[in-house]
Amino acid sequence: MKYYLDTEFNGFGGELLSMGLIREDGRCFYAYQGLINASKLDPFVKRHVYPYIHHTPLIGYTQTVTNHKFTKFIQTVLQNDATPDNVTIVADWPDDIRYFTEQLITAPGMMINISSIDFQLRRVDAYPNALKNCVQHNAMWDAIALRYVLSGQTNYN
Repeated sequence: MKYYLDTEFNGFGGELLSMGLIREDGRCFYAYQGLINASKLDPFVKRHVYPYIHHTPLIGYTQTVTNHKFTKFIQTVLQNDATPDNVTIVADWPDDIRYFTEQLITAPGMMINISSIDFQLRRVDAYPNALKNCVQHNAMWDAIALRYVLSGQTNYN
């Protein structure tokens, strides 16, 4: 199963704030950090990301996370997949893949139960696009926009 991924984080190298995934069949998954201290946000993030963190389309699965741990979210998403050993994650920026892979680690020397996962980095610009109400710098909308640009599919959920 192919998933399109986007993340939002607090400035260069900062903490992960949100993650959006949309499967090739249109099923959406979104998680966001529930305890964000706006006074500690990077100025760009405070202005362009934080105001839109809850501005997502009606989607299938949403989870609020704490302590910047998205591991359970990823486990839930992949465990519900019909083919968990044939997963491809597509992103348009290296940090998205980095933040995703960091969340696969559950403890020293341990990771979530998945035997195989592939990654594709496709450097494309997903904006502007024809998606109605799409909000740039929202991880869910950015994942939907990436899927739209790469596959032409407009359906979600």
